[in-house]
Amino acid sequence: MAIFAAMGILLIVVSAYHWRVLPSGGAERRSESLRQMAATFGDVIVSFFKKPSIYWLMLFIFLYRAGEGQMVRIGPLFLVDSRATGGLGLSTEQFGTIYGTFGTLAFIAGSVLGGYFTSWMGCGAPCCP
Repeated sequence: MAIFAAMGILLIVVSAYHWRVLPSGGAERRSESLRQMAATFGDVIVSFFKKPSIYWLMLFIFLYRAGEGQMVRIGPLFLVDSRATGGLGLSTEQFGTIYGTFGTLAFIAGSVLGGYFTSWMGCGAPCCP
């Protein structure tokens, strides 16, 4: 409870600091009608898809997440299943160590490498126009 209270106080202090120090931003824009709001939303979507190499980046993100989705569902079945049925036969403790420690480290490494790859794709890579 003390940690959550400390985090709450820290959040309030950081919010007050941001409210005081950060600029207020540009002129406020309001849509007059639903049609104007839909047109603005459409402009945002169109400008997003005009970014260089956006299709390659979306493909990378989709394939990266697809592999993770397969691993989350099928991995535990393979790791815990007995050796007689084609699995590794890991105990609950071994399974927890693999997912809790090595899984976290692999996730962090993959995120960093994915960030480097994404920045490389966005700054003059062969597939960029």
